[in-house]
Amino acid sequence: MFNKDSFSQQGTLKIGVLDLSEASIVEGGSKDKCYTYNNKIGQEMFARISNLGSITLPNNAISIGNNAFYGCPNLAYVFMGDNIVSIGDYAFMDCDKLWRVSIGNGVTSIGKYCFRSCDDLSTIVIPDNVTFLGEGAFYECYDLKSVTIGNGVTYINESTFDNCKALNSITIDENVTYIDYYAFNSCSSLTSID
Repeated sequence: MFNKDSFSQQGTLKIGVLDLSEASIVEGGSKDKCYTYNNKIGQEMFARISNLGSITLPNNAISIGNNAFYGCPNLAYVFMGDNIVSIGDYAFMDCDKLWRVSIGNGVTSIGKYCFRSCDDLSTIVIPDNVTFLGEGAFYECYDLKSVTIGNGVTYINESTFDNCKALNSITIDENVTYIDYYAFNSCSSLTSID
C-alpha cells in the first residue's frame, strides 16, 4: 500500500523497482486506455511513468498491450514470466534506458516497433516459441550488439533491426526462409551472421 513516504516532495509517485509477480490482474480501467481483463496488461497501463526503473510482471499475465510501457525513460529491466504469449505494438518503445529484457519462453508474438528506440538494449535472445517479429521490432536500438533468433521465426519482417548501428553479431536459425527489405538497413557494424 502507498503511504506518505511513497511520494516525492513534488507529489509524484516514487516507484523504482516494482515486483508484481504475485499480483492478480483484475478487470477494470478506461475502455480506451489502461483497460485490463483476462490477465492482460492493458494498453498504456504503465506508459510514461518516469520513475519506473524495473518491473517484474505478474505471473498470471498472458499478454502485454499496445504501448503498455511506452515512453518510460528510466525503465532499465523487465522480467516477464513464461505465461505471456504476446507483446503488443510499441509496448516498450522509447524506453531509452532499457538494457535488459527477459522475454518469457511462452511468447509467440512480438509486435511492431515493440522495442523501437530502446537505446541501451545491448543483447536480445528471442526464444524458440516466437513465430512473429513485427515490423521494426528493434528499430533504432542503437546499442544493440548481439541478437539470437530462436528456431520458431521463419520470416524477418521489414525494418526489424533497421538502424541498429552497433549490431555486430546475429544468430539466425536455418528455419528463416525470408528476410524482408530494410531488415538490417544501416547496421554498419554487422560482421557476423551465423
